[in-house]
Amino acid sequence: MILSKILDAIMDQRDESEFLEFNAGKKKNDYGSTRIRVAGETREHLNDILGEVLRLRERVFICSLAHL
Repeated sequence: MILSKILDAIMDQRDESEFLEFNAGKKKNDYGSTRIRVAGETREHLNDILGEVLRLRERVFICSLAHL
């Protein structure tokens, strides 16, 4: 769910991205991870994209804490 939101944020900015690594959890409750290379047109453009990605990550983290 978070991955699709992050990819949407990158694509909405018409940015270039590439998956470098993707690891899915083996069981339903296992964590997965991914590494994505993101390139912006300018440093400011890249900072805007990364800022949005960080905001998305923080929202998911806060939601996860609420369910503990």
